[in-house]
Amino acid sequence: MPMDRLRRELAESRMQFEALADNIPQLAWMADGTGSIFWYNRRWYDFTGTTLEEMQGWGWKSLHDPELLDGITERWTAAIAAGEPWEDTFPLRSVHGDYRWFLSRALPVTDENGKVALWCGTNTDITDRRENAERILLLMREVNHRARNMLSMVQAIVNRSAGAESDLAQSIAARIEALAANQDILNDHDWQGADLGSIIRQHVTRATRNLDNVVTFEGPDELVLRPSVAEAIGLAMHELATNAIKYGALSQDGGEVTIEWKLDDDPQRPSLSVLWKETGGPPVSAPDRQGFGTTVIKRFPEMATGGKVDIAYKAEGVRWVLTAPKDAVLANTVPLISKIEGLTQ
Repeated sequence: MPMDRLRRELAESRMQFEALADNIPQLAWMADGTGSIFWYNRRWYDFTGTTLEEMQGWGWKSLHDPELLDGITERWTAAIAAGEPWEDTFPLRSVHGDYRWFLSRALPVTDENGKVALWCGTNTDITDRRENAERILLLMREVNHRARNMLSMVQAIVNRSAGAESDLAQSIAARIEALAANQDILNDHDWQGADLGSIIRQHVTRATRNLDNVVTFEGPDELVLRPSVAEAIGLAMHELATNAIKYGALSQDGGEVTIEWKLDDDPQRPSLSVLWKETGGPPVSAPDRQGFGTTVIKRFPEMATGGKVDIAYKAEGVRWVLTAPKDAVLANTVPLISKIEGLTQ
């Protein structure tokens, strides 16, 4: 290839690279294998008001909050030593003297021997996202606080109307407590889902109090349910536990309850199943009428999950099984609270 043509093509490639690098919204930079920065794009200089002479190497430290700098430097140095991708969030001082928050990421580029020869990094301004996230977090906590106050007011009205010691008032109060427990769990997960194991354990523990030694929990962790599913299963667990204490296995010594949940990854019909099984209690029989309790343990879960609830009143105790399509019950999102708190830390 003629030298003149080679020079033209190299000049054209450099011009294209600079046009791209200087017009992306991020602050971009490159460092050598030791982490010493030797290049920044135009966005960096426009934001910081600095020069390459001031910033090259480790000069970027002067733009950081001194209280956070040691931790940032430690994490960046660790990534360099390990040769692994790096990610961090921190504020940077602008040319105007104010700080804005950035999500910074860098990827290592290796040579033919697998040694890191270059680091390519970007800094993305997330200040507005952080501020919006903080407002969302504040509003969610305020809504949760007001909702709990409303439940307390409803409970007070019931107590005044029916008498706090009446069976009706106590039954309603227990269900209101179950609703509040659901709310707390879902609020911790931003109302996008809740862990099935946590839902089951919390509701059963609340209802059974000091009877934990006769209740067995078996199932995988980190099965995050959709909000409506979590609420329905939580209320069903509360109702089953309450009935077991009044009439079933937990109403006498020697009775036990086993609660199992599992996923069946059958390619044709993946599903979630939850089993409530009582043993060692008094003889039980099907109720004479379908009351609100039956609605809570059967219709609510079926409506929320699109699945089926089977209830058997066996001589050895009640057996309740929910089977539902996996895709209809599991949440497929990362909890927003986790995202928010990741931004606001």
